[in-house]
Amino acid sequence: MKQSELIEELAKFTGASQKQTKVFLNGLGELVCAAVTDGQEITLPKLGKIKAKLRPARKGRNLQTGAAVVYPAKFVPNIVVAKALKDAAAKAH
Repeated sequence: MKQSELIEELAKFTGASQKQTKVFLNGLGELVCAAVTDGQEITLPKLGKIKAKLRPARKGRNLQTGAAVVYPAKFVPNIVVAKALKDAAAKAH
C-alpha cells in the first residue's frame, strides 16, 4: 500500500479529512524519529515497539584488497513486532 492509499484508507476509517490524516502521519513520523534520537522507546498499538539499539563494533575485511577493516559501533533502529501484527501476518494468503 502506497502512502497516498494509506492516507485515503485511514481518512475513511477515522472520518478525518485526507489533509488532516496526511499531517498526522507526517507528524507521527517526525515524533518517532525525534524519540528514537533521544533514546526513547515508542510503542505503536498493534504494530510494535521502536527504539534505537547499539550495534557493537566488529571486524571485517575489504573484499577487493583483503585488508582488515574495523566497523565502528553505531545505533540502529530496532522494531519489535507486536503479537497482533504477527497473528495478522500468519492469516495472510
